[in-house]
Amino acid sequence: MYSRAIIADMETRIVRNHPHETWRWFWPDVLTRLVPFWAVALIAAHFLGGPRAVGLIAPPQGWPAALALGVGVGAVMLVLAVCWRVQVAPGYRLPTGADQALQSCFYLILNAPAEEVFWRGTVQALAIRELLALGLGPAGSAISGVGAVAIIFGAYHRLGGYPWKFNIAAMLAGALFGTLYVALPGPSIVVATIVHGLTTAGYLSWGDAALHRLHLRRLRRKFGEIHITP
Repeated sequence: MYSRAIIADMETRIVRNHPHETWRWFWPDVLTRLVPFWAVALIAAHFLGGPRAVGLIAPPQGWPAALALGVGVGAVMLVLAVCWRVQVAPGYRLPTGADQALQSCFYLILNAPAEEVFWRGTVQALAIRELLALGLGPAGSAISGVGAVAIIFGAYHRLGGYPWKFNIAAMLAGALFGTLYVALPGPSIVVATIVHGLTTAGYLSWGDAALHRLHLRRLRRKFGEIHITP
């Protein structure tokens, strides 16, 4: 009974995040960051020959193949992102079920498409185009363009106040997204967007739930194996 009381008391101290708290940053972020990303991409598309120029086309390999590849690679990245989160940012606010759904929709449906159409579909595509014009060659232009934009993409996350370890991880993830964009038939942002969304959700949202489960296991090991309702 004593151990149950201790764990129950610790459970009441866990900070939970609710939808109304997520809404506080949700809409300002959409309006001040994601809308400008889309605006720049659409303006670029207008001058560069249409939506295809910024990757806004259906995946040439077909939707089933693109979804399978995106979810497959994205699932691996999600697990890696959760593991990385556990190692570098052990603090968490446990989201409620409704808040978890809201955050997941934001990262998968709003954030990832906006960032991919801007960073890969626009910035990276323009970088590779200019490098080709300088005579670097297709392979050299692609590698240099992907690498340069990945570094900028990682550095851009400093604006969110994230630690340097996160910025390095963002650079590596950006390199993967950029490689998927140039290596697959296209140009289409679909696969890179799916992988991006799952990676971000894994680190910034589902990582909180994973940390909570880890916290519960530690409590059970310390105070005895008992049932705890999350």
